[in-house]
Amino acid sequence: MSKCTYCNFQNISDGLSQTPLYKMCCEANMIKKCVEIVNINCDYLCRDDIEWLNLSEDDRMTQASHTSLAKKAYKCHYEIKDMLETCDETYWGYKNLDYCVMKVANKCWYQDEEVDTIYLNIQVLELQEGIHRLSVNTISTDNGYECYKDFTSAKKQLLRARKRKRLEQRARQIENDYTHSQRVQAANILISISQTPTERSLLDEFDAVAKSELVTKNKQIDATDCAICYNALGETNKIILRCGHQFCGDCIFRHHQCHNGSSCPSCRAQFI
Repeated sequence: MSKCTYCNFQNISDGLSQTPLYKMCCEANMIKKCVEIVNINCDYLCRDDIEWLNLSEDDRMTQASHTSLAKKAYKCHYEIKDMLETCDETYWGYKNLDYCVMKVANKCWYQDEEVDTIYLNIQVLELQEGIHRLSVNTISTDNGYECYKDFTSAKKQLLRARKRKRLEQRARQIENDYTHSQRVQAANILISISQTPTERSLLDEFDAVAKSELVTKNKQIDATDCAICYNALGETNKIILRCGHQFCGDCIFRHHQCHNGSSCPSCRAQFI
């Protein structure tokens, strides 16, 4: 039997504490035990704690000596376990942090003592390839605040970077979805008008607009084939854009219905 390093509670043995999580009276020692439970990962040695963690919240609180500390123990156990299991995983382009600095306003819950601020550093160590364990150390008070501040700053930067990456990917997805929907809409329009007598009138209307506003023949670029469908250009179904590039009337009509359809397919010059 030895004293708890943090609160001098007399029911702490060497190695894994004999006191179960739900009867802990010291938050710092509770965190240390959570680390040991995760590292050992043995139902036999940690049977009481594992059974308690698997209970419903009401049953857990019924057994707990201190409700607030028991809630912290349950949350701490799963946060530490998640950190160990996901230390090598990458989310939204950035790898998870492999350490955590905890700031604990520690006290012995059985005694009316002055609260001490304790800083604990939990680090993921790679023993072998693919095998990880946690190490927990107490940081001196002089350096603890700086280490805690650096950790919180690194965590915020990671979250901001992930959010920025997620927004960028979302914006690209929206743009791709919009382009796809425009193409589908244009294809549906062409399919629908091809089945009605209005097909020729719509194409004639487009040709009229093209001749009045979109077309110039002052600087025509010589071409024998359409740059979109590669078929030979005719004399009656040919459009010459302001930039001088030539296309089939049907092709440029379909292009005009798509996203960024107001730019030349060859040189990207705006023709509207």
